[in-house]
Amino acid sequence: MNVPNIAAAALLLFLLSVSSSFAETLERELQVVVEFDAEQSWVSETEEFGKQFYDATSSQRYELRTRLQADSQLQTLNLLDPDQEKRLKAKTIHLARQARKKLAAAGKPVAIPQTPAEKTALTQQMQEEQYVCQGDPECRRDTMLFYAAIFAAIEYPEAAQAPAGGGRYLYYEPGPACSSYARVTMQLSIQGEHYNKGEKEVVPFTEERSADVENPDDDIALCKRYLAVIDTDDKAEPLYVENFYLPSAQGETVITELGNTREKTERQPMPGDVLAWVTQQLKHADTSGEASARVRLLQPLNGISEQSGAIMGHADVKMRWEFSDAKADTVAE
Repeated sequence: MNVPNIAAAALLLFLLSVSSSFAETLERELQVVVEFDAEQSWVSETEEFGKQFYDATSSQRYELRTRLQADSQLQTLNLLDPDQEKRLKAKTIHLARQARKKLAAAGKPVAIPQTPAEKTALTQQMQEEQYVCQGDPECRRDTMLFYAAIFAAIEYPEAAQAPAGGGRYLYYEPGPACSSYARVTMQLSIQGEHYNKGEKEVVPFTEERSADVENPDDDIALCKRYLAVIDTDDKAEPLYVENFYLPSAQGETVITELGNTREKTERQPMPGDVLAWVTQQLKHADTSGEASARVRLLQPLNGISEQSGAIMGHADVKMRWEFSDAKADTVAE
């Protein structure tokens, strides 16, 4: 289905004619280390093991470095504004401008729908092109980016214009060849007991989990999971980081009961309660710092999701971070 051609040439100029002036590329490296000791007791029930009672201790350490780039053009809106409505507007406009650059590079013409019927036709065309992608993530992302420019131009006509003077925010995003490094070390020891199905006998067991991995495999490059903003007018807390992500690693799980041992290699969970606390520290922070806290653990340390009864435990967490100008002799691996 073709989108109606509404003054295509003029509208193409509307989206693509604004040539961006040369801007210096700025590069910073985000470095974060998170480590904690934890202890926990809980009850869970699974189809495989029935009802189980756990006492656990764990020591874990996560280290990451990743590089992000910004151009020197100061933006007027904060891409990570704490106000949700302002943040959504900033992201929509930014996404549209990024899409405009790709469209311009590809020489792809665009017409902006004006009537409800034309908007419906555009939406259907987008869905059809996504279907053609057949689950290819690169194809789907490119398709979404293409149509983001059109839909954003409808909602925010200023998205087609380069930002005016008086801005204060720098957007740091993954570069074309972004680099990252991560290392995960963890040890989790569990003493527990459960009932065999259909029996009243209590069966003690142990569960040991461990990992020590550099650059854990992931479906998306680590650097591409990050977005940061620097507020050049805020001298105390200029840094905003969105959706902080710590990689989990493949490691060994060894379960022993009644003299029998089962071993398997699997992805080891990073406690979501700790991750949430770390994320909160970097929502609005100085460009470098340290923090520590006793974090309550509301989910089992071994990642079992079907729990019942009380969960008691905590992690004593320490973290340090720095978001500084990247140096040539400390390139992330």
